Amino acid sequence: MLPLQLRMARAALDIGPEEVATAADVALRSVINFENGLHQLADDKRAAIQRFLESKGAQFVDSAEGVGVLIVKA
Repeated sequence: MLPLQLRMARAALDIGPEEVATAADVALRSVINFENGLHQLADDKRAAIQRFLESKGAQFVDSAEGVGVLIVKA
């Protein structure tokens, strides 16, 4: 998951950074800094955020054509 994809998923799912941080057990400042490209997250923290967003319906796309987020209808 790239910072851009985190922003895309949050916007599409209407989830604030506070909810992401709490659900993934990651510091709020770390979520915000990663999303803004200011620093990287440890693999386990990034994976925890991605798992949370996937549980809400986000599918992360990374292909030769580009990257993005698909929101699966429930």
